[in-house]
Amino acid sequence: MKKLIMVVLMLMMVITTAFAGNITEINVVTDEWTDYTEIDGTGFYFDMIRAVFEPVGIKVNYKHMPYARAVSEASKGNFDAVLGTSIYEENENLISPTAYPIEITSLTVISLKANPFVDESSLKGKSVGWQRGYAIDSYIELSADGYNSYEFSGLDAGIGMMMKGRLDFIVDYEADAIEAIGDSGNNTDDFAMVSAYEDTIAISFYDNAKGRELLKIYNERMPELAKSGELDKIYEKYEMGEYPVK
Repeated sequence: MKKLIMVVLMLMMVITTAFAGNITEINVVTDEWTDYTEIDGTGFYFDMIRAVFEPVGIKVNYKHMPYARAVSEASKGNFDAVLGTSIYEENENLISPTAYPIEITSLTVISLKANPFVDESSLKGKSVGWQRGYAIDSYIELSADGYNSYEFSGLDAGIGMMMKGRLDFIVDYEADAIEAIGDSGNNTDDFAMVSAYEDTIAISFYDNAKGRELLKIYNERMPELAKSGELDKIYEKYEMGEYPVK
């Protein structure tokens, strides 16, 4: 019996090794974010993952869809990976790197200037909203019954709710909020934005043999790219300073 188990394990190792060498493409799904994941395949996040995979012969294919749907489709195995996830999210069937993220950024609390965010006590008893699929409640230390939470399908919908008095605060990324406010015809001068929560952005892989091998490649390549200065070049291209992990 022990010999049989050893044979099975050895066969699995051989299959896994052979499989790893046969990976020629990664199918990525992501939301569309200006300057990060543009429809034409350009952007900061796309440059980062291409730097990881394409030099080792793995072509990056991509498809855009709203974030919540993208995570759902990736967790079903319909894509190899979903781009732009937070390491604080708990997504079923998805695995993420624990070191060398794509970006360390911050979440901003947006409100009308007449109702500014000071600290987390500002949220008590208020209406707080975020985009569907974002795990914002995992950042907020205030107990869930201390504020009223709402999810909306896009920032434009959230801004509309705020203008109608249905939301006091929105938690999202500042650049996206500025774009959504402008697109809605409102003036950013009427809004207050306060950086409040640190966030770490990654790429999450579907938890199967291919996904685990892709994660292994990512974990091997990212330190090499950080050490060589290649990641700094990408960061400088998008005027983001230097890659934060060395």
